[in-house]
Amino acid sequence: MATLPTLPYFAPPDRLPAPLPTVAEIMAVTPPPELFPRKHPVVRVGKHVMVKYGRGVRLQEGENMLFVQQSSNVPVPTLYALFHDEETGNNSIVQEYIPGQNMFRYWDTLDADKRLRTMQ
Repeated sequence: MATLPTLPYFAPPDRLPAPLPTVAEIMAVTPPPELFPRKHPVVRVGKHVMVKYGRGVRLQEGENMLFVQQSSNVPVPTLYALFHDEETGNNSIVQEYIPGQNMFRYWDTLDADKRLRTMQ
């Protein structure tokens, strides 16, 4: 059975493809405004890592990713870290970068049938 991680959570070093980015490195990456016109940016930091951060980011999202990894065969990105930064007030979910097309760019171009098939 899956267990909740202790927060902050950091994956064991042998599971990391590279050192985790620092908060300063995360904050130095500017998200493309057309992709993320919301308050929770998702940015790529380096070659291997995506980070979702912001004051309203719920660390439970990362806990849910760990639960799915531990208790099912559903593929989800590997979770590398979950933490709150007191200085910025941000919560951060640090996870594996998986190459591919971002649906956010294309969603509005899909008709209802293609959207439904994408979600199935």
